[in-house]
Amino acid sequence: MIESLPKDKFHELYMKLPEDLRDAIFAPETGETIEEICVRNKITGSMGFMINGIGDVYLGLLPPADFFSSLEKQLEGTTGIKQIILEIDKFLLFRHKDSLEKIYQSQPLPETPAAPGTTGPGEQNQPSV
Repeated sequence: MIESLPKDKFHELYMKLPEDLRDAIFAPETGETIEEICVRNKITGSMGFMINGIGDVYLGLLPPADFFSSLEKQLEGTTGIKQIILEIDKFLLFRHKDSLEKIYQSQPLPETPAAPGTTGPGEQNQPSV
């Protein structure tokens, strides 16, 4: 995770990122959006995990699908986990879709699970990243 990266390694990865992701890593809006998702979904104690995880996704260290899997484990037993994942995808990842696809081009793109009632019969949500 970002917090455990040596400064020189972080700097190396950071400088290779597209500008939108470099901006997003330190943007107050990123943290505020994560906080809003946590508050809206009544998640306590996981904000740091989410901030570090999103930072790792933005840096190219953690594919979004792996982050979502880790988040599901972290929030095991939390009601509405699928909705939380959809919100993260919509508000934090989708806006950087093109840049994230470039970073993770050699890896399969994640399938964002649908929240109950968000798709009709026979429809499937398409992942944004």
